[in-house]
Order: sequence, then C-alpha cells, then structure tokens
Amino acid sequence: MVIKKGFFALSSCTLGLGLILTACGARGKFDQVDDGVIKLATSIQNKDSIAALNTIYKKYKERHPGSYPVQNFQVPGGYSGLRNDIRTRLSAKDGNNFYNIVLNYPDVVSSLATSDMQLILDNVDTKLLSKNFLSFNERIGGVRQKGIYAIPISLSTELMVLNGPVLHYILNSAKKKENGAQMIKRSGSFSTVQKGTMAIDMNDQKTKDLWQKIENAAKANGKTTSTQTSPQPKNAVSSLQLKQAAEGTSTDNSQDAENSDNEIKKTWGEYKEEGNHTLKGYTFKASVFENWNELLDFSTRVANSFPDKIKNQASKKATELQGVFGVDSVSGALFSATFAAGGGDYDKFFFNVKNGRGNFRNLLEKGSSYNNLQKVFNDYKQLISSNGLYINKGGAYSSNFLKFHQLAFSVGSSSGYNFAFAGESAKRLEFGQKAIEYPRDTYEIKAPTNSQNGNGTLLGSFTKSKSNGKEQSGQDEDNQTSETIELYKSSVPSGKEAGKNALAITNQQLISALENAAKDNKTSQPQARSLTASDQVQITQSSDKVIGYITTSNLDIDNNNTFDVGKLNGDKSTSKIIVNATLKTLNKINTLQSEEGIILPHPQKYKSTDPQAVATVQGPSIIGVHANAKENAETQKFINWFINQKETWPENSKGNKNGQNCQMTAAQYFAKSSGYVLPYSETFTKQSEDEHSKTKDAYKILKDVNDGKLVGYSDPSDFRSGKFRDTIVAAFSGAVSSKADFNKFFKDFEQQLGQEYRRG
Repeated sequence: MVIKKGFFALSSCTLGLGLILTACGARGKFDQVDDGVIKLATSIQNKDSIAALNTIYKKYKERHPGSYPVQNFQVPGGYSGLRNDIRTRLSAKDGNNFYNIVLNYPDVVSSLATSDMQLILDNVDTKLLSKNFLSFNERIGGVRQKGIYAIPISLSTELMVLNGPVLHYILNSAKKKENGAQMIKRSGSFSTVQKGTMAIDMNDQKTKDLWQKIENAAKANGKTTSTQTSPQPKNAVSSLQLKQAAEGTSTDNSQDAENSDNEIKKTWGEYKEEGNHTLKGYTFKASVFENWNELLDFSTRVANSFPDKIKNQASKKATELQGVFGVDSVSGALFSATFAAGGGDYDKFFFNVKNGRGNFRNLLEKGSSYNNLQKVFNDYKQLISSNGLYINKGGAYSSNFLKFHQLAFSVGSSSGYNFAFAGESAKRLEFGQKAIEYPRDTYEIKAPTNSQNGNGTLLGSFTKSKSNGKEQSGQDEDNQTSETIELYKSSVPSGKEAGKNALAITNQQLISALENAAKDNKTSQPQARSLTASDQVQITQSSDKVIGYITTSNLDIDNNNTFDVGKLNGDKSTSKIIVNATLKTLNKINTLQSEEGIILPHPQKYKSTDPQAVATVQGPSIIGVHANAKENAETQKFINWFINQKETWPENSKGNKNGQNCQMTAAQYFAKSSGYVLPYSETFTKQSEDEHSKTKDAYKILKDVNDGKLVGYSDPSDFRSGKFRDTIVAAFSGAVSSKADFNKFFKDFEQQLGQEYRRG
C-alpha cells in the first residue's frame, strides 16, 4: 500500500476554461493510488458543519472498523476555490493527491466528466430522497451515461430579512400624518418640517399585518432599559404628548418606537421629499417585497429620500450607512430574477444543458434572456446611481451591516440566517476602513512584561480556552481548561513547541504592529464591563495591555490589519491576527435582535404580473470521484451508509433534537447541525414545520418547490458554468463601482468571458 504523505501545491494555468484541460495536461481517465483512505474534500467554513463531519467520520470508523476510514481535506477559497483545485488536479492527472468525495455543486461533475473521472453512484440506494431534488442529474453537461452522480444533502434557499426598526423609521418619517405639518422646536422657536405624503395601504391585509410587525419591532428596539438609555424625566411624557398631538400620532405605547426612530435617525439622517423619484406621494404595500421590479424601485425611492446619508454619499466607511438594500449573492439575485422574467423556463435562460451539452447562446446571441437581463440590470442601475445598493465583496456579507442598522433589508442564504442578528451585548472591532462583529473563538493578545521578554523575541501571548476554537468533540487528555500560547518573532525558541504553546510570527509588518502596540500607552483596552460566556473570550486583568486579537473565524486577509499566522494543533481552521483595532460594545438599541427582524422569501417574481413564481434551490451535493476499483467500492459504501443507515448520536451532539439521544442518519445529523434542509421524501410528506425550527422559513419554501407550487431554480450544471457565474459577478461588481450602463456592463462581461462560450 502506498501512503500519501500530504498535499502539494499545483500551479494553475491562465488559459481560457475551454483550453485548460488540454493545455495544462492531457485529457483522459486515470487511476488514483489505493492508499486505504477515503478522502473527502470540502470548502465549508461553517464550524458546526465541520464539527458534524468529524463526528460522522468517527461514527463510521466505529461502526465499520474494517472499512476504509474517511479523512477530511479542507480546501480554501470557498466553492470556487475547490472547483479550481479539482480542475488543476485533473489537468495534472494527480493520482497521488486527489479526492474520492467532494462536497460541492453539481457543475463539478461536469468538470470531472471532461476527464471521465465522474463516479456513477449506482450502488447507493437513493429511494429515501425526493425525486424532485434528484432530477438535476439529468442536466449535467459532459455526462454520457444516465444515472446519479450527485446527491443533494444540504439544501438552502435565499431569504429576505427586513430590519424592522429601520423600516419603521423610514416609513414613519415618510407617511402622511393626519393633522397637518409636523412641528419641531428648535433653538426656542418653532419651525415647520416638510410634511410626509407617503401612504400605507391599510386596506390591504398583508400590508396591515406587515406594518404591525414593523411597529412591534421598533417598540422592541426602543424599549428603555438601564443598560441602554437613561430613564426619561417626569416631564418627558407631557412633552411627548404635545409632539404627538402636533403630529397626529397615537400616544398609546409609542415612546419605545420613538426612542428607536430617534436613535436610527443618527445613522440615517433626515427624511426629505425634494428631488426626483422619492417616497413623495408613494403608496407602500407589502407586495413590494414579492417581486424584484417593485423592490428595486422602492429601494431607489428610499435612497433618494435620505440624500444626506445615501444618495450624496458615494464613499462610505464601514461604520457608516451602507445603503438601503444588501445582496449577498450577486449571481443568485441576477440569475433568479432573470429566470423569473423568463417565466421559469430554462429554454429562456442564460444557458441550458441538453443531451449532455451546455449551450450559452441564448444570452450571448442576444436572445430572450439578454433582453430579460437588460430589464433586471436597468432596475438595479437606478439603485446603483442613488448609492443605495450594497453587494458582498470578499466575504463582507450584508448581515454584517444589517444587524447594525446600516441597511434596511437584505437577501442572503437561509443557511446564514442566524448571522443576520446581533447578540444583546454585541461587540465590534473597528480597524482601518473596516468594522466587523467580534468574531467567535477570539482571544485578546497581551503585551509581554519586562520579566517575560528577557530575550527580546517574545511579542505577546494569549490564553485560550481548550473548549473554544476546537472543532472536535471529546475531553482533553490533561483535563486542563485553558492554555497560554506565546507569539515569537521569526522563530520559536527551544523549550517551546510550535503550534502547541507557541507561534512564530514571520510577517515583518505584523511584527512591527505588535511591537508598536506594546510600546503605545494609548492602546485601547476592552470596555470596563463583564463579558458573557457566549463572548468566548478569556477574561484577564484590566491592567494587561491588549495589543491585538487572534481568531480562527473566517476573515478577509489584507496583510495590513489582518494576518494569517497558520494553524494551532487541534484546530481545523488557521489562526488570524487582527491589529490596530478598537473594540466597541454597542447598545442593544443600535443592533438588530432576532425578534426585530422580519423574515420573508426572496422576491419570487420579476414583475407582479409574471405567471410563475420562482424559488432558489441551492446547497452542496455529495459527489463521487473515480479512484480505483477498491476505493470506488469503499466510497459508495460510505455514501450509502451516510444516506441510509440510522445511528444513535450522543447527547452532546449539535444536531441532536432537544439534546436527547435519538436515531437519525448521518445525512440528517449533518443537515440539522448545519442549518440545512435534507430533501428526503418524508421531509416534505411526514414532517412539520415544528420539526424544522432552525430552518423553518427555508423548509416552507422548499416544501412548496417539492409540491410543485413554486418552480425551483438552480444553475444548470456545465463545467463552464462556474467561470460564467464568476465573470458575470465581476462585471456587475465593476458596474456598481463605476456606475456603468448596461451596454458597458455587458461588453465587459463578454470580454472577460472569452469566445469558447459561443460554442454549443
């Protein structure tokens, strides 16, 4: 048996995608070395998902001691990074360092098929799965033999999260008051503020219900507590009543909502009706969130109605208002809107796969999907011109700003639902032009004392709880609950073990930043307050100087304020150090709590008159890779167990319902742990929403797709679709920055895409 020693880096070619496999290496099927291990490659960064996979591998080894064990390989760069890694290994015919299983989207099967390396899962029993969510296997480019090549194990969709308190301030500022103009006392004299002229359609029941939720969210946000605002003076009630009487508003339990509005106004600024395309004379209805056309129009009107903070502010700091509408997945938003505009018909979409071949001509030869994309883009263009659109770039998800009242609403994956809300005592790290919520598994780096740093190479240290930052179950052998890890300049001294109790810092800019912070008496300390256990921070004496922060959470590395410093033993993710950062604790009124958010499906039509509603269906599938006869059989054996065999999961398992031992398959355990929906037939026929509390909103949408009430949209699977998606995202992102029109956007897209896509 030949044992693979480890993975080595392979250089990528810079040629067009259609030439990469022939130019970088020869096409053709090849066998992998049988090393007695099933290698599962994933780019998943969710720590709950990674922990669940590790538990599953352990369970499989216990239950099948004679079978090949499963080993996890984490590939950086997200799903695209894993796709590129696979293509590179295919082109090099890497028989020593390739995988047996991949967790990714089905277009990976098409990439494998270019070298005939796809593995048909003909020995896996798929009868538990809904056929409606397996049918995409019939539309995978490059596959000649019909069969199952990819099995969906973790479905999600796109959800819209409304920031209730922010929407209340927007709508309450714009809506027409019953009794004349608003009056505000300024500097001892009264001045008239422009009267709002927007109407809220209370004759529409859905609108009435939504407005009630928005009002309740504002009241919850503005509820006065001792930790947020000072108690109101006794005469505040009478002053409030005078103001409310002038405005024609109710005095019933409205103080909390007004507290919320006043606080949000500090971020959003004054409402104004002068200018074009504002909320002046507009009628608000709940239906604006049901189709892209009305949503983008409403968003543009809001942006134009707050010109001081949005329309006239092209450049924004991370602590400032980011816009009105946030989009996490540009491709998801553009593709689903264009697909809906085409009536939910793949023949009228950008590209389709028929008879094993991908065809992109409908868009590139300016067919119906070109016209539909132009309509969708021009709706976005209005919002872009008003600086009201925020798009995710480099992992800076809109939830990072929505939860701090810097956006009014956003669309993102249901799998990231929990990240849309802040904790009651939310903390933020601000550095450079960026601001992030205090990451999970983060520790303060303390400056060394004079007695500690006798040799001059000790930069600092941090004390880490062993239960934090470790993505594996079980007790530590020494039963210690914490450990101190020291950071050294350039190399770890003798007597210390790199990765265990010491880290070597080699980046000179990071070394200088830590040394300067240790010398700087003005280095900020954590605010004087007790931290909750959920903060996962090791508490130290306040006299210790904080010179930075270290975390295993996913961060955008800029090598200016954030640096990757490698892995510590036992961690599945690399450690990152943040320097030159200020820690701030925010009052609850400045954050979006879960009870203040309003969850809706993403817009399911392009226009309200469209005949067919569409819902995005997304999430990675389990995909087999050809290796050799023995490993192929062992791979299918594991996948079959994963899908079909019920096991008892321990009491402390993350995916366990109500913290009790129960029987479920590994696939069910993974889905529950990760916040996904597993598309078993019984999921939609025998289970209820109550059994999907963590994924309730996604479950309802996916059930409607399964039942035929909605058309499910997922990208057609062709080995070129990954680059197609990345290219259209890059072109759109460029158009947002430059405010380009559609013709410039599409020209840039075509130039970046290349000519190979015009072939059938």
